[in-house]
Amino acid sequence: MAANTVPFKVGPETFETSYTVFGDLKSGPRPLVVLNGGPGISHWYMLPHADLHKTRGRPVILYDQLGCGDSTRLRDKPASFFTPALFVAELANLVAHLRIGHDFDLLGQSWGVTLAIEYIAAHRPAGLKHLVLTSGPASYPLWRVALANLRKQWPQHFQDMMSGHEKNGTTDSPEYQEGLMMFYQKHILKLDVWPVEALKSMAQMGEDPTVYRAMLGVNEFVMMGVLKDWSVIPKLGTVSCPTMILNGADDEVQDSCVAPLFHGIKKAKWVTLGSSSHMAFWEEPEKYFTILGDFLADTGLESGTGVQCTVARWFHNSWLSQYK
Repeated sequence: MAANTVPFKVGPETFETSYTVFGDLKSGPRPLVVLNGGPGISHWYMLPHADLHKTRGRPVILYDQLGCGDSTRLRDKPASFFTPALFVAELANLVAHLRIGHDFDLLGQSWGVTLAIEYIAAHRPAGLKHLVLTSGPASYPLWRVALANLRKQWPQHFQDMMSGHEKNGTTDSPEYQEGLMMFYQKHILKLDVWPVEALKSMAQMGEDPTVYRAMLGVNEFVMMGVLKDWSVIPKLGTVSCPTMILNGADDEVQDSCVAPLFHGIKKAKWVTLGSSSHMAFWEEPEKYFTILGDFLADTGLESGTGVQCTVARWFHNSWLSQYK
């Protein structure tokens, strides 16, 4: 599929948002707009979602948010330029350009969860029929606590090494980077060999980390950006459409920072994939896309209440079987 661009005006400047439509927006089925994580990670790692246009006949829109991938790069912009409101405006601009605002679904992954909630709170889109929130925190302070708890499960020498480099500002050292990758292989993507698409997204962010550094920080353990103390919990009441919440049992976004999404959104279902971490669409694709495809085609939560469940090895957690 060929990429397209849409102009995006910010004050007196005009930038370009690169996007790709998989399938035909005029074919009838409601399109799904996919929001990448990061912030500042290109769409490539989310490409498995594009297959929904083949398996379910549903058009899928992937795009690179401003500052990453094939969209306008902004290396010279100050950190203060990059805010959630900027990316909310970019999303609204894309939806308007594609003329799908009357009938569409939205999926946010990782930082994309924050973006999705902020977009809904700002625009109250009447045409949004389904929302999917996968592996994203409701609160970054809660996420920092969850990350600290995860790291305590690692050997003490590992914890000391990582903390020492963070304290001394030597996170670029090979030792620290190797340790970070070990953590990622447990809590980001649990595959022995990472797919080319995921590696491409990571490489592009490594080549230009402007957005990531401005909004999050050095990495999730050294948060210094605008998102450090961000929370969408006060805005969850603005979500009125049926919502599917997903995370993995070994996800770096643990249940403690996902639970507020479930309890704060009226029509919600929460599924934890028991053999996955942060990218269940690569780790358990058959289960993930069955859950996702069935949800987008179903209206069963339209007037019902939320329920949490797990799949795969029925991983038990403290939030299991809580009903609203």
